[in-house]
Amino acid sequence: MSNLVISRNQAVWRSRRGLLELDLYLTPFAESCFDELSSDLKQQYGELLECEDPEILKWLKEDAEVPSEYASIVTKIVESVRQRRDSDRTT
Repeated sequence: MSNLVISRNQAVWRSRRGLLELDLYLTPFAESCFDELSSDLKQQYGELLECEDPEILKWLKEDAEVPSEYASIVTKIVESVRQRRDSDRTT
């Protein structure tokens, strides 16, 4: 695990994975929520982006147990997606 905190631009760029379903989770999150994250969560996000796409997607879809080192950031991403979906339904 790295101790490097990535910038917003790096987060947005690295969130574009090429797997559409994963892109729909990560890119909007990085664009709209990254700046508000604590340094620890920014670091977790950068580390999460080092993982394999199929694993990340399973965690985000709650199809597999999330490793403890990513639990906080995965929770934030999933909450962000739910809020976005709820917002889309009310507009």
